[in-house]
Amino acid sequence: MTDFYLKFSDRAAALAALPILTVQDDADETVWRQDLSSVVEVGTIYAETGVTLTAADGIEYPETVALDGWHMNVRTAVAEVISAIEALPEEARPEPATPAVVWAGGA
Repeated sequence: MTDFYLKFSDRAAALAALPILTVQDDADETVWRQDLSSVVEVGTIYAETGVTLTAADGIEYPETVALDGWHMNVRTAVAEVISAIEALPEEARPEPATPAVVWAGGA
C-alpha cells in the first residue's frame, strides 16, 4: 500500500485532477471511487498560532488559523492510481513531515 497526502485549492480541483478515482453516483454527483483506493477528504486543516484565547465562560482554548488549501488522503496499491497521483504537480503532493490526519497504524 502507498499513502498519499494531497493538497488542492478546493474539492472541485481535487475531483478534476483525479478522474481515475471518480465516478458518477445515482444522483449524477461526482464522488470518490472506493474500489481502487481508500479516499478520505480531510478538507481544511487548522494549526495553532501559539495564542491562548479565553471564552466568555472562562475556558481557555488555543487560537487556530486555517492552512492554505483543501486536503485529502489516498491509500492505494493500484499501479494506475499511483502513477496518476505521482504525475500531479509537486504542490499537490506536499509530503508533510507530520500529517494532520493519518491512516490507522500510520505515521
